[in-house]
Amino acid sequence: MLTSGRCLAQDTMTLAMANTRPVLGQIQPGMTRAEVEVLLKDRDGGPQSISSTRYYKAPDLIIEVPYDQTGGTWTPTNRVCGNINIKNAPRSTL
Repeated sequence: MLTSGRCLAQDTMTLAMANTRPVLGQIQPGMTRAEVEVLLKDRDGGPQSISSTRYYKAPDLIIEVPYDQTGGTWTPTNRVCGNINIKNAPRSTL
C-alpha cells in the first residue's frame, strides 16, 4: 500500500503530539524556567524574544513558552506567564 507524503507527515505530527502532550501537561503558569527546561531540554536555534522561549521537540514541533522577567532577563527564575504555543515547523537553523 502506498502512503502519500502528506498522510505520512500528518501521521508523524499526530504521533509527535501524542508523545509531547504528557510533557506539555506538566507545564503550568508559575513554573520557573529551570523547571520547564528539565522537561524541554532542547531550545530552537532561531532568534528568541525576551518574553518567550522556543523549544524544539522532534520531529518538527516548536513549543513556545511565555515567561515573565522575575529575577531578570533570561534567568532560571523567570516564570511561565501564559499559554504555550505549539507549531508544526522544522527546527530553525539560524
